[in-house]
Amino acid sequence: MFDRANWMGDHRQQLGDKKLRELVLAASHDSAQYDSGVALQAQTLTIGQQLAAGIRWFDLRVGYADGKLKIHHERFYGVDFATVLDDVGNFMASHHELVLLKISHFRDFNAERFRSALLLIVNRLGPYLVTGALDNRVAATPISRFIGRNAGAVLVFVDNNDDSDATKAEFDFDPTLRTYKVLRRYRDWYAPIRRTATSPSSTSTATRRPSRPWFVGRTTMPIERMRSRATAAVFPRGSSRSTASSTASAASRMQPARTCRATCFCCRGRSPSAAARR
Repeated sequence: MFDRANWMGDHRQQLGDKKLRELVLAASHDSAQYDSGVALQAQTLTIGQQLAAGIRWFDLRVGYADGKLKIHHERFYGVDFATVLDDVGNFMASHHELVLLKISHFRDFNAERFRSALLLIVNRLGPYLVTGALDNRVAATPISRFIGRNAGAVLVFVDNNDDSDATKAEFDFDPTLRTYKVLRRYRDWYAPIRRTATSPSSTSTATRRPSRPWFVGRTTMPIERMRSRATAAVFPRGSSRSTASSTASAASRMQPARTCRATCFCCRGRSPSAAARR
């Protein structure tokens, strides 16, 4: 029987030589939105339950409300950010998996609140954050670099240049200062495309505008020119996974597909159907 909670650790021999960008990872959108009203609920499972079900990429949107850092969906808040990190930490204590957290859409944030979020991440997940220098870009790093016989890892990506107005207006911290030694720069390869006109009479041409998120680790060594190609896809409902070996083999053969960041109307002002036609 296929063990979703340990699918990476159990198959590290088959997956170890694969680069991160060569795997398709199960993910959840608007993660941790299980404690909201029905209209805003994105999942029914907690983060711990999602991890046990095989989810490895989480889309976390953090805001500040009632004196706490909380997960939000637009203007509606759910569970505490600390609860999410505790769920991840408790899971990692007994599983040797690779977990990726993408944190963005900061709401009502400033430098002090960002520092609080960073300290929460380091304090709750410190033993599992990747340490030391990577030989390649994150996306080009073999899975064996992150997981071993008795160890797992958590990669945390903090996007300080997303499209949310709250971030642009209130994010006043400077990640280049020595205070933020746990941050590494990377480029989001699938960042939004900005349209620019070559002349008043010409048609618009697309130019890539990579966002500049930060990779949370525990080292001062910068990793330059990183392009994140980690691709997320949820396991198809009712998919047949008769044997663990066949599943691992299939996962290793999957090629990353381009993911669209405009997948819901709440994120980019487009309907799901319009986003799907891109």
